[in-house]
Amino acid sequence: MSYIPLPTDVNNNVLTRLSQRDMFDQIVSSERSPQVSANFFMPNTQVTDFMNVSTTGTGSTSMGGGKATFSTGTGTTSSVSATTVTTINYTPGFEVYSMFTSTFTTPTSANSTQFVGLWDVSNNGFYIGYNGTTFGAAVMTGGVQTFISRSTWNGDPLDGSPTSKFTRNGVPEAINFTYLNLFRIRFGWLGAAPIIFEVCSPDGNWVTFNTIVQPNTTA
Repeated sequence: MSYIPLPTDVNNNVLTRLSQRDMFDQIVSSERSPQVSANFFMPNTQVTDFMNVSTTGTGSTSMGGGKATFSTGTGTTSSVSATTVTTINYTPGFEVYSMFTSTFTTPTSANSTQFVGLWDVSNNGFYIGYNGTTFGAAVMTGGVQTFISRSTWNGDPLDGSPTSKFTRNGVPEAINFTYLNLFRIRFGWLGAAPIIFEVCSPDGNWVTFNTIVQPNTTA
């Protein structure tokens, strides 16, 4: 019978690693179960099989190459939006997160928007993307948007600066929003928990680029 040696430090103490902790400092010790999933790689399907799609003007959706494309087309007042058919059930005291892979088109108009994230039909939620020509993170409450531009983020700037944790082989590099990147938005809510915006680095580590510091800010 063969054995796999456990890692130890210089004093032969066994090294262990706890499972991931959520924002409430609770250990996540079991597999998480997705409540909502939209998989755009299924053959012989279209976007409307997974999402409720609304378009105006030249707005359209398409699928191919394992991804969905949402396009406004050339119409200056055109739009396209898509929402999942099912919804997430929020439970106080438990973290909820939305994870998605997305690319963005470099905007050419200050009147354009490109957003992706997690919010409801009552216009409450959290998302990222372009507001005009500026990339940022946003929170919407009762239909009122608070947009945090990239230049004012309180986390990693994702710009390749020496202290950035968005690294490839340990070397910081600037994020390219026109390339596929994996994002995650985490929140515990309860009306006053932080909202954390993250992206997966080329080295496979989650990097926090902005946190909405909700506690002790609103009545």
